[in-house]
Amino acid sequence: WSAGGAVGVGPGPRPRGAPGRGGAGGDGGAPPCRGRPAPPPPALGLGNYQQGELHRLRGAFDQAEAAYRRASEAGHQPLPGLALLELSRGAAPAAATMIRRSLLEVPVPQRTGLLAAAVEILTAVGDLTGARQAADELAGLAAGSSSAVLQAVSEQASGTVLLAEGDPVSALGHLRAATTTWRRAHLPYDLARASVLVARCCAQLDDLATAA
Repeated sequence: WSAGGAVGVGPGPRPRGAPGRGGAGGDGGAPPCRGRPAPPPPALGLGNYQQGELHRLRGAFDQAEAAYRRASEAGHQPLPGLALLELSRGAAPAAATMIRRSLLEVPVPQRTGLLAAAVEILTAVGDLTGARQAADELAGLAAGSSSAVLQAVSEQASGTVLLAEGDPVSALGHLRAATTTWRRAHLPYDLARASVLVARCCAQLDDLATAA
């Protein structure tokens, strides 16, 4: 190991008085910029966000909120998870405010997860116009992608809006397509959510045997 911490390659001698590990005056002591902590690595924020997602899906809402807060402190935007947490807690208007604000700020390449959450949240507060806009934008992104998962997310979003608009027949086609993908991809949580929507469509069509 060299004095600089790299294998086989040292930093070489410095002229006396040149900036180094000891600052402007020599080679000893404290590192430069002592007292200014290094920013947390991006993986720390993402890891906390994913932990929050797991807690939210398990129904551990307080733990989810704490994990989202840690993600935010580490520089990771805790959305859409935090908005979905508010929805799960019954604070749908607050969730809608969060997701609308986030959609105004986030550029198109990063909007997929936000759009899917927006459909769920805005449908819950009765904003079908906003939900339809989010579903249509998501459909446009899916049409330009080869990702089967993204296409299934779009199908489920479209089916959600159509069901809320009172068109369960059209909704069923989209939701059946989504359930097929979730089943093939072995994603049981997404499959269960889509299946619930299929059952709601069947119930609206008085097909109570299938809905059950």
